[in-house]
Amino acid sequence: MTPDNKMVTDTERKPRFRRSIEIQKLKEFMRGIKIGQIASRTSLSAQAGRNVKAGEAGYSSFAMARFQLEGEGIYFGCVSDCWDKGQLIEGGYKRLAHNEVVSLIQHDIGNIRSRGRRTTRKLANIQYDDLTEESQVLHNTAMTVSRTVETLTSDEVLRDIEKRVRSKSAPVPTKDVFIMIP
Repeated sequence: MTPDNKMVTDTERKPRFRRSIEIQKLKEFMRGIKIGQIASRTSLSAQAGRNVKAGEAGYSSFAMARFQLEGEGIYFGCVSDCWDKGQLIEGGYKRLAHNEVVSLIQHDIGNIRSRGRRTTRKLANIQYDDLTEESQVLHNTAMTVSRTVETLTSDEVLRDIEKRVRSKSAPVPTKDVFIMIP
């Protein structure tokens, strides 16, 4: 929207060159970081010309650079500030080896399971009889999906999948996973 409340089409939009330049500078700097090295927030902010700490003006440029680098197989993990012998050591972002990325995925699976449980809990507390017919269909669909996610990410099913993967050394086809559900 323009100041006089008129809609702006995509062809009329002005490109955000400043932001794209920041992203390019950050990407170039981040590509140069070796696996295992940590880039401090201060050094990243210096490259962007703005503070890249979460919630600050430059964070969106940093997040976009990080996201784009993931497409190139370059991953970063957050490292928190810590104290060592009375000295504050600034955190930042560590370039991860691919093995580290794979081990972090286990944390993501736990988050997915929690999200499924939370959704199931929310849906279970809804007064189903008060819903319209269309809302009941949506409710039942969401309940089915959330319970399926919860089941597929349970410890028992994950152990069974891991056992199958170890024997085949390849991902298990999705249809075979559904057969494994107790």
